[in-house]
Amino acid sequence: MSSTAMNPLFFDSTVSHGTNIKTRFELTHVILRDHEELVLILETGNKKEIIKLMPKDNKIYFGSIWLPHRAFVSYQYVIQNQDQILFYSDKRRAQAVYILSDKWQGTESEGEWLDQPPYSVTFHSDEDVVKKTKTKDDVLGELINKWDL
Repeated sequence: MSSTAMNPLFFDSTVSHGTNIKTRFELTHVILRDHEELVLILETGNKKEIIKLMPKDNKIYFGSIWLPHRAFVSYQYVIQNQDQILFYSDKRRAQAVYILSDKWQGTESEGEWLDQPPYSVTFHSDEDVVKKTKTKDDVLGELINKWDL
C-alpha cells in the first residue's frame, strides 16, 4: 500500500510547490535477520540517493531526506546483506510530502531496478539532512545558518 493518493483535506497550502521539505519514508511489516540491512533507493529526476533505513521499536523502519515539495520521486526498498541483494519491493512513484508510508511486500525474483546492485549505503541521520540544506547560495540555507536550526 503506497501513499501516492493525497487527501485534499490534508493538503498543506502554506508550502508552495518546489519548497524543500523533510520527507520521511516509513516501512512497516518487515523483519530483518542478523547482518541484513534495509535501504531505500530514491530517484529524483537525474539524481539517485541510497538511504539506510533505521528501526524504531522493531515495528517500523524510517529514513528522512530533504526533497522539493510535491516533486515526483521513484523509490524502491531493498533488503541486503554484506555482498548480495536478498529481497526488494516493487518500484514505486509518489509525490514528495511529509511522510510516505508503505507496507513491506518484497520478492526474491528478478524485477525492475532503479540502480544496479549491490548498493553502498549512505546513512542520512537527521543531522545529515539538516547539514545538506546549509548552503550559502540558498535562501533557506542562509536562514538555517543564521538561526542555527
